[in-house]
Amino acid sequence: DVSSTLLKSSKDKSQYNYDICYIGRLTHQKNPQRLVKILYEVVKQKANVKCAIVGDGVLKEEVRDMVRSLGIEENIQILGFKNNPLK
Repeated sequence: DVSSTLLKSSKDKSQYNYDICYIGRLTHQKNPQRLVKILYEVVKQKANVKCAIVGDGVLKEEVRDMVRSLGIEENIQILGFKNNPLK
């Protein structure tokens, strides 16, 4: 469950690769572009921030293109759909 994952990650950050993880559909309702814009601003302040985007949807390629055009491919990894991503 999410609580145990958060507890584990706060104890030993060295075994986790991401600072931020988005899990959800990549659709207009979820507005994943907003996350990318915010992360772009965060990366300007803290260049080593890492984010995983887990999910699929009609905006996947648009989000991928946005990440590329902003030059933050090293910071944001789009993993696509994962069955039960917390395990």
